[in-house]
Amino acid sequence: MSAIADPIVPLTAHTAFTEWTFAPVVTAATATLAALYIYGMWRVHRRHPTHPWPWLRALSFFGGLAAVVLATQSSIGTYDEVLFSVHMIQHLMLIMVAPALLVAGRPIMLLLHASRNPVHRWTKALIRSRVVTALTCPPVAALIYTATIVGTHLTGFMNVALHHEAAHQAEHVLYLVSGYLYFLPLLG
Repeated sequence: MSAIADPIVPLTAHTAFTEWTFAPVVTAATATLAALYIYGMWRVHRRHPTHPWPWLRALSFFGGLAAVVLATQSSIGTYDEVLFSVHMIQHLMLIMVAPALLVAGRPIMLLLHASRNPVHRWTKALIRSRVVTALTCPPVAALIYTATIVGTHLTGFMNVALHHEAAHQAEHVLYLVSGYLYFLPLLG
């Protein structure tokens, strides 16, 4: 749950680097994803020592996780309900920056390379399923992306998200998912 910044403390160059909000769910989720990614890299290296997982992909994935943490817990997360400009920077980071970096990290491919049956078989079946195929079709992904942006900014949803923390957090998840679906056919 993000804390609203003290309106007496203005956003300055100093507070931009010193004001942080702790979001335990985000911290746990990003730490878990980072640990699973590292474990997958270790498994790939162990199984294919001459072809380890590319470091550039790993750096991209960890950059995406860092973007999520910065958008939700740094001064951006602290002042997102105080300054509209910061709120919009947060949205851009969660729908454009973090998903693109996460996709470039190719976590599903890492899962396929690191796993064996039955996980490998289940993962392949899932990514080849009709639902996933439809969601990652470029026109459908672009439509979801556009509908997310329009639906959360040009409707009354913004007011709901500002008054209800659960809706605000759901909005963040929606941005990450729709951004991931959008960038997957482009970068993945």
